[in-house]
Amino acid sequence: MQEIWMNKDLGWDESVPDNIKQKWSAYRQSLISLNQLTVDRRVLSGNKGQRFEIHGFSDASEKAFGACIYIRTIESDDSISVKLLCSKSQVAPIKSVSLPRLELWGARLVAELLYKIRDSIKLNIYSITLWTDSMIVLHRLNSPAWQAFVSNRVAQIQELTGDCIWKHVRSQHNPGDLISRSTTPSILIS
Repeated sequence: MQEIWMNKDLGWDESVPDNIKQKWSAYRQSLISLNQLTVDRRVLSGNKGQRFEIHGFSDASEKAFGACIYIRTIESDDSISVKLLCSKSQVAPIKSVSLPRLELWGARLVAELLYKIRDSIKLNIYSITLWTDSMIVLHRLNSPAWQAFVSNRVAQIQELTGDCIWKHVRSQHNPGDLISRSTTPSILIS
């Protein structure tokens, strides 16, 4: 969709260029493999003596930014399960925005997701840890003075996540990476 929007020569009633048509056909064909994807929607086991942690991840690229929240459950026998609770993504604006700003939007998105689920989850949460692969975001969250754009977003994030711990995660270990970059259903399944 971004490529179509950026093509200023394309009218609303014209066919898309062949390269976009080929990408769309390949994407549409790959959707068939989603029938093999299963997502365990049962987040809690129902056992007593559990300890719950929330882990949220954010990421951004020039194409999109996103966030995902996981519930980590530690059972009384010390077994651990980690389940995806929710995720959200947004397409990056067509107007050129720097990657650090997009990463900040991703951090705000995970903060907003966390805010929404905190009221709806009736669990005794042991800890909340939010992760980003952007050292710039971590630095901005811990520094006082920024220009208006950054300062406003940092204030929003801090307001929503004041009692949470922010940490760094390497990009290759960040599940938010799948949200911000395009992936195929076959990769998602594996």
